[in-house]
Amino acid sequence: MSEIPPTQATKQINMQRFREWVAAIISLLIIIGSFAMIGLAFTFIGTAGDQFSQVKDLLLFINPLLGVVIGYYFNKVTSDSRAETAESAFKTASVTAQQAVDIRDAAVAEAEATKADASEMKSSLEQLSQWAGDMVAQVPAEAAAGAKTLGVEEGVVPSQDLLRLRMQGEIALERARKILGK
Repeated sequence: MSEIPPTQATKQINMQRFREWVAAIISLLIIIGSFAMIGLAFTFIGTAGDQFSQVKDLLLFINPLLGVVIGYYFNKVTSDSRAETAESAFKTASVTAQQAVDIRDAAVAEAEATKADASEMKSSLEQLSQWAGDMVAQVPAEAAAGAKTLGVEEGVVPSQDLLRLRMQGEIALERARKILGK
């Protein structure tokens, strides 16, 4: 929705006020004329001659105009309030729609970031799975069961610890492969 420049908005407001004043003046003249004609008609009731007939003919002309004026103002009041309500609802809906678009854009950006993170984690998990597979393959079950040392200079690792480490490695490798879908 485009915004109206301030000078143009001011011109529109001034033109609207001018129209309202012209409509009010014309309506006021019609209403005053109608009441004058009605008052004049009352003065000619019961008199002989064409004067009452002529005033009656003028009232027949003025009454529709009076009906138009009254209809215009009653319609204007209801239509203005409806227009303001509709405009308010439109502004609210517009703001809500813009907020929904902003939330959707943020959700899409977050989903893309999460997808990139998941891809990076999957790659890391594949590397870890490969490494764990290589490590488990290097320590065969028979060697772990009979070995007294791991071949590390620092000390001796009992064979039960070596078997436990191999089993934990196999479980971790199985879980990683299940996650990776292999």
